[in-house]
Amino acid sequence: MIVPHDLDNAEHEILHCFVNPIAAEIASKLSSEELQKIIDLAPDSLKIDRGYGEHAESLLAEQLIRKYQSFFRDKKAPVERETFLAELKKYSDENLQKTFENNEMLHSNCESMGIENSKEFRIRAEEYFERFVRDDLGVFLYQFWKKFSFSPDGSCTESLEKFLHENLN
Repeated sequence: MIVPHDLDNAEHEILHCFVNPIAAEIASKLSSEELQKIIDLAPDSLKIDRGYGEHAESLLAEQLIRKYQSFFRDKKAPVERETFLAELKKYSDENLQKTFENNEMLHSNCESMGIENSKEFRIRAEEYFERFVRDDLGVFLYQFWKKFSFSPDGSCTESLEKFLHENLN
């Protein structure tokens, strides 16, 4: 669903028009073991909190779009555990409250865990990372996006289907 005045969301939803059929085609060619690997690699926050469940095709499509936006558009690499934990050390209660004001998702996630201040956040950082940040499928797809490029004649040098077959086993 497109949210008015949210260009990121509009771009995301429009990309589904292109990516969903590609994900469906690729998923139809993957083995049940490869599909299960996609499900296993997907973050719990996507499967549970965002309601995608255990549907490999949907998880693949959603992650392809999200990671395309993060990696290509925003130039953001996946968040590593050590980086996340180091960033948390910088937060005071005041900084955290300001961040909550600007980041509804972080605020909502912390609220769902009963985290109200920076000390509680640091104590429960590992649990927070596991539940909301860890994204093995995103890291996996990041490897694909890093490999993906075009040859001088404009053809793709790597196909997603081939990459999945070679790397999901």
